[in-house]
Amino acid sequence: MKISLLTALFGIMYALSVHCSCAGGLPAVSGNTSYVKGALADGGDMLVFDGIKMHAFTLPPGGFEIPHTVTEGLYGVVFITKDGFRPETVPFAADGAPVEAGEISLRRMGDTGMGIITGVVYKPVRGGKLRRHNGIGRLFKGERITINGAVTYSAVSDERGVFMMELPVGEYGLVFGNKTAGNVTISQGKTAIRNIRKGTVLAD
Repeated sequence: MKISLLTALFGIMYALSVHCSCAGGLPAVSGNTSYVKGALADGGDMLVFDGIKMHAFTLPPGGFEIPHTVTEGLYGVVFITKDGFRPETVPFAADGAPVEAGEISLRRMGDTGMGIITGVVYKPVRGGKLRRHNGIGRLFKGERITINGAVTYSAVSDERGVFMMELPVGEYGLVFGNKTAGNVTISQGKTAIRNIRKGTVLAD
């Protein structure tokens, strides 16, 4: 009886502290500050990268509030994509307050016969004895990524650690720091996301 009573009390407390309104099919984040909020003019897809995993959401037109799993004091990255449009790549700092993404309106690709690759060059933070850490400890600017296909291209990360390039449709190999960094397929009108890891920080 004591166990069932405690279980019931826990269920009541949980229901009072976290609730879901799920408007538009999106998860609600009421009572939680670990989320990204903003507005997307025509809808699209959002991917939130916490340095470990990519979390995907489909956004209808209008306002959004999307939860993230980045540990306070670390960085995460938001990717917003839509076929035929140039993506928005937005790094953010998790500081205990909601992340304000603002009003976002994606621009159409200059040549829809091409595709796009984007990503960040990053150093993740992992582990933790007292609590699990998810996040990016550092984003690197000025890093060159070589993209090998029928023609060789190169992209350089900007001051935010972000790189982006339009490419002809096809298969490519990525090289970073003279080492193979994986492969990517570029499809017509679509965005491929490839994040490049540069080292790892292990948390205590």
